[in-house]
Amino acid sequence: MCHEPIDMALPPGHRDAFTLDHLTPLSRGGDIDGPAEPAHRRCNSGRGDGRRARARAHPPTLLHW
Repeated sequence: MCHEPIDMALPPGHRDAFTLDHLTPLSRGGDIDGPAEPAHRRCNSGRGDGRRARARAHPPTLLHW
């Protein structure tokens, strides 16, 4: 995703560790065996399933503070 090298020796929980990025997110109907590419955990998590980009920064409220 970011085109930077991935250190395969990092532990799985590290933010720069290897993860598998599914091209069609599993949460949106992708297949666990479907097309995927390597990614850093931080890059893959930051992209999520693509829904965050459309989410509002602040949900509407009924009260004016």
